[in-house]
Amino acid sequence: MGAVAAAVVVPMAGVSSAQRASVSKHGFEQGTQGWVAAGTGATLGASSAARSGKGAAVLSSAGGGKAVMRDRPNVVRKTAPGKQYRISAWAKASRPGVTVKLRVLEKERGASHRVLDRKTASKRLQDTRWHRLVVRLKAAGRTTLASAVVANGLHLGQSVLVDDVRVRAGNVLSRPQAPRTAYRTQFGTSTEQGPGENWSQAIARRDRDLGRAKILRVFYPGLPQAWPGRAGTVNRNVVVSFKANPVQISAGRYDTQLRHWFAEAPKDRQIFWSYFHEPEDNIERGEFTAAQYRSAWRHLSSLAAAAHNPKLKSTLILMSWSTHPRSHRNWRDYYVGKQFIDVLGWDAYNTAAKGGRYEDPAQIYSRPASIAKAEGKPFGFAEWGSEVLPGDNGTKRAAWIRASAKRIAALGATFATYFDSTVGGDFRLSDHASKQALRAAITAKP
Repeated sequence: MGAVAAAVVVPMAGVSSAQRASVSKHGFEQGTQGWVAAGTGATLGASSAARSGKGAAVLSSAGGGKAVMRDRPNVVRKTAPGKQYRISAWAKASRPGVTVKLRVLEKERGASHRVLDRKTASKRLQDTRWHRLVVRLKAAGRTTLASAVVANGLHLGQSVLVDDVRVRAGNVLSRPQAPRTAYRTQFGTSTEQGPGENWSQAIARRDRDLGRAKILRVFYPGLPQAWPGRAGTVNRNVVVSFKANPVQISAGRYDTQLRHWFAEAPKDRQIFWSYFHEPEDNIERGEFTAAQYRSAWRHLSSLAAAAHNPKLKSTLILMSWSTHPRSHRNWRDYYVGKQFIDVLGWDAYNTAAKGGRYEDPAQIYSRPASIAKAEGKPFGFAEWGSEVLPGDNGTKRAAWIRASAKRIAALGATFATYFDSTVGGDFRLSDHASKQALRAAITAKP
């Protein structure tokens, strides 16, 4: 690729000169030439189980733990100042439950090899499918780029396949807009049983009043019911949470029940499962510590991964208030890390109702959405809502609901489930105008 803006990119095996004019690709058809293993016990081999072509690299560790494969020589030996580069790789775990990183270091050329910039893409492999990792950067000067694939948390006998390592130079920093999902933002609600109703009847009433939502919110006050239970009876995508003491979770006290719950979860719908939603106040009261909460999440993540169900999405649900400077909280205190959490969920309310007004939705939803995007995570609003202000017959709240739904969709939320309840305030959709406003969001076409 020497013809590309004076950049010298190491030609990789199996790539024609025409291809190298725009992209360099290593598919490991001719083995692992150009790569070396690093780390105690790390081994690098070849496999015919390729994503494309006839070969892939196999990264493993004789003692488990961490293994690294590094390029040798550097994947880009000479960059051009200001030139943009995109380095990508595909990885696949032999068994779920390993974190893979693609790491790119920009270094000074010459004897010092001082690191000027470091970019990393990370993904927790919860299944045995191929996953793509992508790093983008702009060269700071006439430098060199060194790449590595890092596997963390390998168990004995576990390995990671790596294939289709690509380097592209050009206008690659502006990311193409992600295609819309078929459902756009999924709007739904929580549900409470009315007098004389059973759970199925309450769901049917909900569908009659608001249209059939693609997603519903289900709360388990303790451990989850065996499937189908309430979460399965809704027969659609679900945001479902459960609670248990985090110390007992980490100690494995409920492993049998929870392992069975994850294993029996439906595979025909999205299950955004959450452990102990809104833990902030419990931690402040001293019921358990943030460290114990994070430890419980790590343990639950491993149990969920063992189910090999890609529809299970671990979803941390926090108060959006915890992202506000006035809360004097750091939301990361409750966050175990991106390798264990698939989706960030937020509970966001019109707290300005206490002051007699409906808050601008941008002020309510934008901050938590920005945090999730910066973390590279999908996000949703597991609870949102407002009480009806005194003197309002519901029409003003309906306008606020419409504005909120528009803002939430514009921000790109995966789901938003309205909290139709009297817990913590009267957020019920008890007036016609509010019902119609939410119905419009629920039934909107993609």
